[in-house]
Amino acid sequence: MINLLRLLMRPYPLAYSAFLSVIACASAQSGELPTSLLESIPAQWKPIVARACVARTPEQAASVDVYFSDYLDDRKLLLFGADGSYHLMYWDESNTGGRLYGGTYQRNNERISLDLAMNAQSLGSDANDAELVPMRIGAQRFLLQEESLNDIGTAIQWHQSLGEGRDYFVKARCDQLPPAFAADGPEVPRRSDLPDALKRFVFAKPVDAHIVDLADDSRSYDYTQRDGEFLVRVDKGSNEGFRLNMPLCSPRRTPQRWKGWVGDTRAETSDVRIVIHERKPGQALVFPAVGQMLTTSAGECDGLESE
Repeated sequence: MINLLRLLMRPYPLAYSAFLSVIACASAQSGELPTSLLESIPAQWKPIVARACVARTPEQAASVDVYFSDYLDDRKLLLFGADGSYHLMYWDESNTGGRLYGGTYQRNNERISLDLAMNAQSLGSDANDAELVPMRIGAQRFLLQEESLNDIGTAIQWHQSLGEGRDYFVKARCDQLPPAFAADGPEVPRRSDLPDALKRFVFAKPVDAHIVDLADDSRSYDYTQRDGEFLVRVDKGSNEGFRLNMPLCSPRRTPQRWKGWVGDTRAETSDVRIVIHERKPGQALVFPAVGQMLTTSAGECDGLESE
């Protein structure tokens, strides 16, 4: 019966908008699982989205400029209006509380900028959604937080995915549930198909770095212990694309089994924190020394890329 009413009311946009909002609210109150994006958002914001979701055909439903983000218990929805306005909504899994922003946006092929003004209810992380970078993966469209391109680039380099859902929005439809991805995000295209803003965070080919110095605490470390962390300096820096928190590992062709993360960087050198792992149970550990090598290639990491 509800589906029949949907069809009968589509020619009447204002009535249809109100109808969608009522149905969405009723579903939430009855405890039923949502069957569309509209039904899954908090009741107080349903009228805003319902007005934009008025569509007489599936093609029109697909053309509504709405994007969704899902990470753990947190949800985000970004709705663009044809008049240059936007609404940005944040809420949690229980559909309580939440934060609503509205304003205008500027769009070009490389970036979307929201005039996002923080207020007393804002979280600091909300500001990360002010600058967004468009990207396509096949037929699917994404908006990437410009502030998070470093983390997204690392996820692509090491896991061939976009990583955590809080760092991006995915194009959605009002009349369907949002797309579901694996826990570490969707698979990504070749580097050549990435937006230029993201390419600089993804290496075209692996980069090897050699240890040129050990920190004082590493020199004095008791090497008889079977685990520990070491601070070293390598011969690659920001000129080669090394950046804060970028992961490295020892190549599997070497006797050591290390995982490292870049700390402070300079133009030609970087500090790296290394964690030592056994290559085989009971095998003697190999500790850092000048001349030993690390690489940016996740395929060389012998299983450490997931740790």
